[in-house]
Amino acid sequence: MPDQNAEEEKVPLVAYSDFYDEWHRFPPEIQEELAAFLERLTSNPYDPALQAKCEVDSGERFSYRLPGGCVVYWTVNTELVDITGSSLKGMTVSLLRIQPPR
Repeated sequence: MPDQNAEEEKVPLVAYSDFYDEWHRFPPEIQEELAAFLERLTSNPYDPALQAKCEVDSGERFSYRLPGGCVVYWTVNTELVDITGSSLKGMTVSLLRIQPPR
Protein backbone atom coordinates (compact mmCIF):
# COMPACT_ATOMS: atom_id res chain seq x y z
CA MET A 1 0.00 0.00 0.00
CA PRO A 2 1.43 3.43 -0.92
CA ASP A 3 2.39 5.80 1.88
CA GLN A 4 -0.49 8.26 2.20
CA ASN A 5 1.93 10.97 3.37
CA ALA A 6 4.39 10.51 0.52
CA GLU A 7 4.54 13.30 -2.00
CA GLU A 8 3.21 12.33 -5.42
CA GLU A 9 6.03 11.27 -7.69
CA LYS A 10 6.67 13.76 -10.52
CA VAL A 11 8.57 13.37 -13.75
CA PRO A 12 11.37 15.95 -13.93
CA LEU A 13 10.80 18.72 -16.46
CA VAL A 14 13.75 19.90 -18.56
CA ALA A 15 12.86 23.26 -20.10
CA TYR A 16 14.28 24.79 -23.28
CA SER A 17 16.84 27.57 -22.78
CA ASP A 18 14.51 30.57 -23.31
CA PHE A 19 11.61 29.19 -21.27
CA TYR A 20 12.16 31.27 -18.14
CA ASP A 21 12.53 34.53 -20.11
CA GLU A 22 9.42 33.73 -22.15
CA TRP A 23 7.46 32.75 -19.04
CA HIS A 24 7.66 36.29 -17.66
CA ARG A 25 6.25 37.70 -20.91
CA PHE A 26 3.03 35.69 -20.64
CA PRO A 27 0.07 37.39 -18.92
CA PRO A 28 -0.86 35.94 -15.51
CA GLU A 29 -3.88 34.01 -16.83
CA ILE A 30 -1.68 32.24 -19.42
CA GLN A 31 0.95 31.51 -16.75
CA GLU A 32 -1.74 29.90 -14.58
CA GLU A 33 -3.02 27.79 -17.47
CA LEU A 34 0.51 26.69 -18.40
CA ALA A 35 1.40 25.92 -14.77
CA ALA A 36 -1.68 23.71 -14.38
CA PHE A 37 -0.89 21.89 -17.63
CA LEU A 38 2.78 21.34 -16.73
CA GLU A 39 1.70 20.00 -13.35
CA ARG A 40 -0.59 17.51 -15.09
CA LEU A 41 2.09 16.61 -17.64
CA THR A 42 4.75 15.91 -15.01
CA SER A 43 2.28 13.84 -12.97
CA ASN A 44 2.02 11.33 -15.83
CA PRO A 45 3.02 12.22 -19.39
CA TYR A 46 1.37 9.00 -20.59
CA ASP A 47 -2.01 9.64 -18.95
CA PRO A 48 -4.55 8.22 -21.46
CA ALA A 49 -6.89 11.22 -21.11
CA LEU A 50 -4.03 13.60 -21.88
CA GLN A 51 -2.67 11.44 -24.70
CA ALA A 52 -6.08 11.36 -26.37
CA LYS A 53 -5.97 15.15 -26.75
CA CYS A 54 -2.37 15.39 -28.01
CA GLU A 55 -0.91 15.31 -31.46
CA VAL A 56 2.23 13.19 -31.94
CA ASP A 57 4.61 13.36 -34.87
CA SER A 58 6.90 10.63 -36.17
CA GLY A 59 9.72 11.84 -33.92
CA GLU A 60 7.61 11.20 -30.79
CA ARG A 61 7.20 14.94 -30.26
CA PHE A 62 3.92 15.77 -28.57
CA SER A 63 1.85 18.94 -28.88
CA TYR A 64 -1.21 20.13 -27.00
CA ARG A 65 -3.27 23.29 -27.54
CA LEU A 66 -4.42 24.86 -24.30
CA PRO A 67 -7.85 26.54 -24.13
CA GLY A 68 -6.17 29.99 -23.98
CA GLY A 69 -4.49 29.34 -27.34
CA CYS A 70 -0.92 28.41 -26.37
CA VAL A 71 0.52 25.27 -27.91
CA VAL A 72 2.96 23.27 -25.78
CA TYR A 73 5.53 20.99 -27.46
CA TRP A 74 7.50 18.29 -25.63
CA THR A 75 9.15 14.89 -25.78
CA VAL A 76 9.28 12.16 -23.16
CA ASN A 77 12.68 10.60 -22.55
CA THR A 78 12.50 7.06 -21.22
CA GLU A 79 15.96 5.60 -21.81
CA LEU A 80 16.57 4.96 -18.12
CA VAL A 81 13.12 3.82 -17.03
CA ASP A 82 12.81 0.54 -15.13
CA ILE A 83 10.11 -1.20 -17.16
CA THR A 84 9.64 -3.93 -14.57
CA GLY A 85 7.88 -1.61 -12.13
CA SER A 86 5.28 1.11 -12.25
CA SER A 87 7.72 3.82 -11.24
CA LEU A 88 8.30 6.99 -13.21
CA LYS A 89 11.95 7.08 -12.11
CA GLY A 90 14.35 7.65 -14.98
CA MET A 91 11.74 9.39 -17.14
CA THR A 92 12.05 13.08 -18.04
CA VAL A 93 9.85 15.48 -19.98
CA SER A 94 11.75 17.82 -22.30
CA LEU A 95 9.78 20.98 -22.90
CA LEU A 96 10.68 22.01 -26.47
CA ARG A 97 8.67 25.17 -27.04
CA ILE A 98 5.55 27.09 -26.08
CA GLN A 99 3.84 28.84 -28.96
CA PRO A 100 2.02 31.89 -27.63
CA PRO A 101 -1.64 32.47 -28.49
CA ARG A 102 -2.18 34.29 -31.76
